[in-house]
Amino acid sequence: MRGVILLCAMLWTGCCTAQACNPAVAATTPATRFQVHPDGTLTDRPSGLHWARCSVGQHWNGSDCSGAARRVSWAEAQALAHDGWRLPDIKELSGLVELRCTQPAINEAVFPGTPAADFWTATPFVNQPGQQWRVQFIYGEAHPDKRIRPAYLRLVKDAD
Repeated sequence: MRGVILLCAMLWTGCCTAQACNPAVAATTPATRFQVHPDGTLTDRPSGLHWARCSVGQHWNGSDCSGAARRVSWAEAQALAHDGWRLPDIKELSGLVELRCTQPAINEAVFPGTPAADFWTATPFVNQPGQQWRVQFIYGEAHPDKRIRPAYLRLVKDAD
């Protein structure tokens, strides 16, 4: 029984799975859509939004995101948004989903080291107080969840 629980936990966190992409499907977030900056940020050309390439907890080392992404509470997520950086709304974060890939459902060349898991958005779930919309980068789906449950975070800045 203990082995089954461990296996389920490993599969749920995505620790033992590699990203799978279908090359027969056109990319929804091709690398050419983004202007990459040496400081670990990039600009989404269509929207003008500036994104952190790494999830909170990771650091850009010049070629990759190093360190471990960390899950944060809703209060921590809000506190980490400063100096123009903010939580993305559901439409903005869902716009990063790479529909031809799973586990994670994101362009890993542009956003390396992204966990295949839930990420916070700034969009509240209006039907249920105390819940926020999240984008889950296992398959790229959005769903509401309680603010008391931690999630990962990727910050964004508005266009200049």
